[in-house]
Amino acid sequence: MKIHIKKQNTIFGINQYFKPGKAGSFTPGLSILKLTGKPYTFESQKTEVFIMILKGSMEITSEENGETFYFKRKSVFEDAPSGLYIPPGAKVTFQAHDESTEAAICFSSELYQGKNDNKSLHIYKKDFNDSTVKMVGSGNYKRKVTTVCGNNDNTHSLIVGETISEGGMWSSYPPHRHEKNEMPKENKLKEIYYYRLNPVQGFAFQGIYSEVSGTDSAFIVRDSDAVFISNGYHPVSAAPGYNLFYLWVLCGQIPAVSWKVDEKHEWIDKDK
Repeated sequence: MKIHIKKQNTIFGINQYFKPGKAGSFTPGLSILKLTGKPYTFESQKTEVFIMILKGSMEITSEENGETFYFKRKSVFEDAPSGLYIPPGAKVTFQAHDESTEAAICFSSELYQGKNDNKSLHIYKKDFNDSTVKMVGSGNYKRKVTTVCGNNDNTHSLIVGETISEGGMWSSYPPHRHEKNEMPKENKLKEIYYYRLNPVQGFAFQGIYSEVSGTDSAFIVRDSDAVFISNGYHPVSAAPGYNLFYLWVLCGQIPAVSWKVDEKHEWIDKDK
Protein backbone atom coordinates (compact mmCIF):
# COMPACT_ATOMS: atom_id res chain seq x y z
CA MET A 1 0.00 0.00 0.00
CA LYS A 2 1.35 3.41 -0.96
CA ILE A 3 1.24 5.58 2.17
CA HIS A 4 2.14 9.01 0.71
CA ILE A 5 -0.44 10.26 -1.78
CA LYS A 6 0.48 13.50 -3.50
CA LYS A 7 -1.96 16.26 -4.45
CA GLN A 8 -4.62 15.11 -6.86
CA ASN A 9 -6.18 17.17 -9.62
CA THR A 10 -9.61 17.41 -8.03
CA ILE A 11 -12.65 17.11 -10.27
CA PHE A 12 -16.34 17.50 -9.46
CA GLY A 13 -17.41 14.87 -6.95
CA ILE A 14 -15.39 12.43 -4.86
CA ASN A 15 -11.58 12.30 -5.22
CA GLN A 16 -10.31 9.31 -3.27
CA TYR A 17 -7.00 9.30 -1.38
CA PHE A 18 -7.39 6.24 0.84
CA LYS A 19 -10.18 3.66 0.69
CA PRO A 20 -11.77 2.70 4.03
CA GLY A 21 -10.99 -0.82 5.22
CA LYS A 22 -13.24 -3.82 5.67
CA ALA A 23 -15.08 -4.55 8.92
CA GLY A 24 -12.69 -5.29 11.77
CA SER A 25 -9.66 -3.67 10.10
CA PHE A 26 -10.22 -0.27 11.73
CA THR A 27 -8.59 1.32 8.68
CA PRO A 28 -9.85 4.87 8.02
CA GLY A 29 -10.45 6.35 4.59
CA LEU A 30 -10.24 9.83 3.09
CA SER A 31 -11.64 11.51 0.00
CA ILE A 32 -11.83 15.15 -1.00
CA LEU A 33 -15.19 16.38 -2.30
CA LYS A 34 -15.07 19.10 -4.94
CA LEU A 35 -18.36 20.93 -5.51
CA THR A 36 -19.45 23.38 -8.18
CA GLY A 37 -22.97 24.67 -8.66
CA LYS A 38 -24.50 21.25 -9.24
CA PRO A 39 -26.05 19.12 -6.46
CA TYR A 40 -24.16 15.96 -5.47
CA THR A 41 -25.72 12.96 -3.72
CA PHE A 42 -23.64 10.83 -1.36
CA GLU A 43 -24.38 7.65 0.62
CA SER A 44 -22.29 6.52 3.61
CA GLN A 45 -23.07 2.82 2.94
CA LYS A 46 -21.32 0.64 5.56
CA THR A 47 -19.10 3.32 7.09
CA GLU A 48 -19.38 6.18 9.53
CA VAL A 49 -18.53 9.47 7.83
CA PHE A 50 -17.60 12.94 9.00
CA ILE A 51 -17.84 15.77 6.47
CA MET A 52 -15.32 18.52 7.23
CA ILE A 53 -15.69 21.68 5.17
CA LEU A 54 -12.33 23.02 3.97
CA LYS A 55 -13.43 26.11 2.06
CA GLY A 56 -16.49 27.63 0.47
CA SER A 57 -20.18 27.61 1.26
CA MET A 58 -22.65 24.73 1.04
CA GLU A 59 -25.71 23.06 2.45
CA ILE A 60 -26.20 19.36 3.17
CA THR A 61 -29.69 17.86 3.20
CA SER A 62 -30.58 14.53 4.80
CA GLU A 63 -32.71 12.29 2.59
CA GLU A 64 -34.21 10.59 5.65
CA ASN A 65 -35.97 13.58 7.18
CA GLY A 66 -35.25 16.49 4.84
CA GLU A 67 -33.27 18.41 7.48
CA THR A 68 -30.76 20.84 5.95
CA PHE A 69 -27.45 21.93 7.50
CA TYR A 70 -25.55 25.05 6.39
CA PHE A 71 -21.78 25.53 6.32
CA LYS A 72 -19.41 28.35 5.39
CA ARG A 73 -15.63 28.62 5.73
CA LYS A 74 -13.21 31.05 4.08
CA SER A 75 -10.30 28.66 4.54
CA VAL A 76 -8.85 26.27 7.10
CA PHE A 77 -6.45 29.03 8.21
CA GLU A 78 -9.10 31.74 8.69
CA ASP A 79 -12.13 30.07 10.26
CA ALA A 80 -12.74 27.50 12.97
CA PRO A 81 -13.88 24.05 11.81
CA SER A 82 -17.41 22.77 11.35
CA GLY A 83 -18.80 19.60 9.89
CA LEU A 84 -21.46 16.92 9.83
CA TYR A 85 -21.42 13.38 11.22
CA ILE A 86 -23.27 10.81 9.07
CA PRO A 87 -23.99 7.28 10.36
CA PRO A 88 -23.84 4.16 8.18
CA GLY A 89 -26.65 3.73 5.68
CA ALA A 90 -27.46 7.44 5.39
CA LYS A 91 -27.89 9.42 2.19
CA VAL A 92 -27.36 13.17 1.86
CA THR A 93 -27.27 15.74 -0.93
CA PHE A 94 -24.66 18.51 -1.16
CA GLN A 95 -25.41 21.85 -2.74
CA ALA A 96 -22.56 24.34 -3.06
CA HIS A 97 -23.19 28.09 -3.07
CA ASP A 98 -20.01 28.83 -5.02
CA GLU A 99 -17.78 26.96 -7.45
CA SER A 100 -14.73 26.56 -5.21
CA THR A 101 -16.25 24.61 -2.32
CA GLU A 102 -14.23 21.69 -0.97
CA ALA A 103 -14.83 19.28 1.89
CA ALA A 104 -12.96 16.33 3.36
CA ILE A 105 -14.92 13.07 3.52
CA CYS A 106 -13.53 11.17 6.52
CA PHE A 107 -14.46 7.48 6.71
CA SER A 108 -14.30 4.85 9.42
CA SER A 109 -13.71 1.29 8.32
CA GLU A 110 -16.85 -0.65 7.42
CA LEU A 111 -19.09 -1.63 10.32
CA TYR A 112 -20.25 -5.23 10.64
CA GLN A 113 -23.94 -4.36 10.38
CA GLY A 114 -23.74 -2.90 6.91
CA LYS A 115 -26.39 -0.40 7.92
CA ASN A 116 -27.20 1.69 10.97
CA ASP A 117 -28.80 -0.96 13.16
CA ASN A 118 -27.58 1.02 16.17
CA LYS A 119 -30.24 3.72 16.29
CA SER A 120 -28.16 5.76 18.72
CA LEU A 121 -25.96 6.79 15.77
CA HIS A 122 -27.56 9.75 14.07
CA ILE A 123 -26.72 12.75 11.89
CA TYR A 124 -25.47 15.73 13.87
CA LYS A 125 -23.64 18.98 13.15
CA LYS A 126 -20.52 20.15 14.96
CA ASP A 127 -19.58 23.86 15.14
CA PHE A 128 -16.54 25.41 16.76
CA ASN A 129 -15.14 28.88 17.40
CA ASP A 130 -11.84 30.32 18.59
CA SER A 131 -12.74 29.66 22.24
CA THR A 132 -12.96 25.90 21.61
CA VAL A 133 -9.54 25.63 19.95
CA LYS A 134 -6.91 24.17 22.28
CA MET A 135 -3.34 25.44 22.38
CA VAL A 136 -0.94 22.52 22.78
CA GLY A 137 2.81 22.45 23.44
CA SER A 138 5.12 25.41 23.97
CA GLY A 139 8.08 27.20 22.41
CA ASN A 140 8.82 25.94 18.91
CA TYR A 141 6.25 23.12 19.06
CA LYS A 142 3.19 25.16 20.02
CA ARG A 143 0.10 24.60 17.83
CA LYS A 144 -3.69 24.88 17.68
CA VAL A 145 -5.58 21.60 18.03
CA THR A 146 -9.31 20.88 17.69
CA THR A 147 -10.88 17.45 18.15
CA VAL A 148 -13.90 17.74 15.88
CA CYS A 149 -15.50 14.29 16.05
CA GLY A 150 -14.98 11.33 18.39
CA ASN A 151 -13.68 11.12 21.97
CA ASN A 152 -16.80 12.31 23.80
CA ASP A 153 -19.10 12.21 20.76
CA ASN A 154 -21.48 9.47 19.78
CA THR A 155 -19.42 7.53 17.22
CA HIS A 156 -18.63 3.85 16.77
CA SER A 157 -14.95 3.99 15.80
CA LEU A 158 -14.24 7.33 14.07
CA ILE A 159 -12.19 10.29 15.34
CA VAL A 160 -11.54 13.48 13.34
CA GLY A 161 -9.66 16.65 14.19
CA GLU A 162 -7.30 19.31 12.88
CA THR A 163 -4.02 20.95 13.83
CA ILE A 164 -2.54 24.29 12.73
CA SER A 165 1.16 25.07 13.18
CA GLU A 166 2.96 28.28 12.28
CA GLY A 167 5.92 28.18 9.92
CA GLY A 168 9.09 26.80 11.49
CA MET A 169 7.19 24.98 14.23
CA TRP A 170 7.02 21.29 15.09
CA SER A 171 3.83 19.37 15.74
CA SER A 172 2.75 15.90 16.89
CA TYR A 173 5.65 16.58 19.24
CA PRO A 174 7.17 15.25 21.41
CA PRO A 175 6.73 12.24 19.10
CA HIS A 176 3.83 9.97 20.00
CA ARG A 177 2.32 6.72 18.76
CA HIS A 178 -0.99 4.86 19.15
CA GLU A 179 -0.41 1.28 18.04
CA LYS A 180 -1.23 -0.90 21.07
CA ASN A 181 -4.49 -1.70 22.86
CA GLU A 182 -3.31 -0.76 26.35
CA MET A 183 -6.03 1.62 27.49
CA PRO A 184 -6.03 4.03 29.17
CA LYS A 185 -2.30 4.51 28.47
CA GLU A 186 -2.43 3.86 24.72
CA ASN A 187 -5.15 3.11 22.17
CA LYS A 188 -4.60 1.26 18.88
CA LEU A 189 -5.56 3.72 16.15
CA LYS A 190 -4.65 3.90 12.46
CA GLU A 191 -4.48 7.43 11.12
CA ILE A 192 -4.46 9.62 8.03
CA TYR A 193 -2.94 13.11 7.82
CA TYR A 194 -4.13 15.50 5.09
CA TYR A 195 -2.13 18.73 4.67
CA ARG A 196 -2.73 22.31 3.55
CA LEU A 197 -0.02 25.00 3.40
CA ASN A 198 -0.21 28.79 3.50
CA PRO A 199 1.23 30.17 1.23
CA VAL A 200 0.22 27.26 -0.97
CA GLN A 201 3.70 26.64 -2.45
CA GLY A 202 5.08 25.68 0.97
CA PHE A 203 6.10 22.31 2.32
CA ALA A 204 6.57 20.37 5.54
CA PHE A 205 8.32 17.23 6.71
CA GLN A 206 6.46 14.18 7.98
CA GLY A 207 8.46 11.59 9.89
CA ILE A 208 7.41 8.04 10.81
CA TYR A 209 9.65 5.79 12.88
CA SER A 210 9.17 2.64 14.93
CA GLU A 211 11.64 0.56 16.89
CA VAL A 212 9.19 -2.36 16.70
CA SER A 213 8.63 -2.52 12.93
CA GLY A 214 11.95 -0.93 11.96
CA THR A 215 10.20 1.86 10.05
CA ASP A 216 12.38 4.97 9.66
CA SER A 217 10.93 7.26 7.00
CA ALA A 218 10.58 10.93 6.17
CA PHE A 219 8.36 12.53 3.53
CA ILE A 220 8.29 16.01 2.06
CA VAL A 221 4.59 16.87 2.11
CA ARG A 222 3.03 19.69 0.15
CA ASP A 223 -0.39 21.29 -0.13
CA SER A 224 -3.16 18.68 -0.50
CA ASP A 225 -0.89 15.66 0.09
CA ALA A 226 -1.94 12.89 2.47
CA VAL A 227 -0.04 10.25 4.47
CA PHE A 228 -1.35 7.01 5.99
CA ILE A 229 0.11 6.15 9.41
CA SER A 230 -0.50 2.54 10.50
CA ASN A 231 2.02 2.55 13.38
CA GLY A 232 5.04 4.31 14.79
CA TYR A 233 5.85 7.77 16.09
CA HIS A 234 4.96 10.52 13.58
CA PRO A 235 6.29 14.05 14.25
CA VAL A 236 5.70 16.89 11.78
CA SER A 237 7.76 20.00 11.01
CA ALA A 238 6.56 23.01 8.99
CA ALA A 239 9.10 24.88 6.86
CA PRO A 240 9.78 28.46 8.06
CA GLY A 241 7.48 30.98 6.39
CA TYR A 242 4.71 28.45 5.68
CA ASN A 243 1.84 27.83 8.06
CA LEU A 244 0.70 24.22 8.15
CA PHE A 245 -2.79 22.77 8.55
CA TYR A 246 -3.37 19.06 8.79
CA LEU A 247 -6.58 17.14 9.16
CA TRP A 248 -6.33 13.90 11.10
CA VAL A 249 -8.65 10.94 10.66
CA LEU A 250 -8.35 8.01 13.05
CA CYS A 251 -10.19 4.73 13.43
CA GLY A 252 -10.05 2.22 16.27
CA GLN A 253 -12.06 -0.24 18.28
CA ILE A 254 -12.48 2.47 20.91
CA PRO A 255 -13.08 6.00 19.52
CA ALA A 256 -10.80 7.73 22.02
CA VAL A 257 -7.46 9.49 21.56
CA SER A 258 -4.82 8.01 23.83
CA TRP A 259 -1.15 7.83 22.88
CA LYS A 260 2.31 6.97 24.16
CA VAL A 261 5.09 9.55 23.93
CA ASP A 262 8.52 8.29 22.89
CA GLU A 263 10.24 7.75 26.24
CA LYS A 264 13.54 9.18 24.99
CA HIS A 265 11.83 12.55 24.47
CA GLU A 266 9.42 12.72 27.39
CA TRP A 267 11.73 15.10 29.25
CA ILE A 268 10.89 17.89 26.79
CA ASP A 269 7.40 18.34 28.15
CA LYS A 270 8.30 17.47 31.73
CA ASP A 271 10.79 20.33 31.93
CA LYS A 272 8.18 22.95 30.87
